[in-house]
Amino acid sequence: MSSSLDGEIANGRHLQQVRVYYEDTDFTGIVYHANYLRFMERARTNYLRLIGADHRALEFRRKGGGGRRASRQGNPRTTLLRSCVAPAS
Repeated sequence: MSSSLDGEIANGRHLQQVRVYYEDTDFTGIVYHANYLRFMERARTNYLRLIGADHRALEFRRKGGGGRRASRQGNPRTTLLRSCVAPAS
């Protein structure tokens, strides 16, 4: 059910490794404190995915069932929520 990108649930806990990149650090090589919030949000999102929760359904319920859908007319390569990207370099 899970992929390595999402981490795993073991003994009732969600475990996910996060790779720290140069962009995540300050000039001394220490992770900038605000980036821990990004890491936690990414882990929370992956946990919800692992337990089968759907962000779109949760958002739909939170907003009372309505809302507009974003248009992709301007850029057909727009990356959407829950997409995996594989940039080549």
